[in-house]
Amino acid sequence: DEAHVTVGVDTFAKDVNEATTENEATIQAILAALKENGIAADDIQTSNYNLWAEQLYGDNGPEGIAGYRVMNQVNVTIREIDKVGEVISATIGAGANNIYGVTFSVADPQAFEAEARELAIINARERAESIAELSGVTLGEVMVITEALSQAPYPIMGLGGGGGEMAAQGSISPGQLTYRVQLQVTYGMK
Repeated sequence: DEAHVTVGVDTFAKDVNEATTENEATIQAILAALKENGIAADDIQTSNYNLWAEQLYGDNGPEGIAGYRVMNQVNVTIREIDKVGEVISATIGAGANNIYGVTFSVADPQAFEAEARELAIINARERAESIAELSGVTLGEVMVITEALSQAPYPIMGLGGGGGEMAAQGSISPGQLTYRVQLQVTYGMK
């Protein structure tokens, strides 16, 4: 029921002030586009900001500075997954030239984990009863229960530096997530 994507802008200019000013203007336009698409400020977090000088190289090595590159990226949580393509397209329209790692998750996985846990307990009891019957013994009380939670990897689809039309056409699919609960149940025997 939610998606996560990293959106950013990479700018280059000969002057460091020009590079940072251009980058800041573009990231502000991206933030405005996110807000216009219903993304709350709490669902936007800067994840990467870099500024560096790019060197000119000649036959004898470094020959000076070609200019300055600024990279600014934000992690965005989209709480309406049917709007993922629309949100990504809006950020591209605002100047984003880096889109990374669209992933999907469940905001509140506890209900799914509880259901999986219940099914695991039922399954453990059925298996133990079958083994006990095959062994000619009676199943006793539960002695020990150990639980290990694990979640299936998120489906990941990346769009690097473009893809606005693809996102707008709805080619981003949330697929399914699987929640697994692993229990080890030890029963006594009678």
